[in-house]
Amino acid sequence: MQYLGSLRGSGELLGDAAPLGRVEYEFDGYLMKPGEVVASGEIRMDAAQINVAFGRRDLRLQADDGRMLEVHFSG
Repeated sequence: MQYLGSLRGSGELLGDAAPLGRVEYEFDGYLMKPGEVVASGEIRMDAAQINVAFGRRDLRLQADDGRMLEVHFSG
């Protein structure tokens, strides 16, 4: 495992059906094996909106700088 650095910023949390709301995020990225990058960190958003996100597998984070990240929430 190789540490790649941090990602911080703001963006929009998106589901397949509809956007879930604005977020602020902070992730630490790691290279697990060639071509496999994972991250751990936190997303800050309205509590009611984040409750809707738990357990879903269709979530993406559209960062304000244009990056699109696939995200999964865990407790």
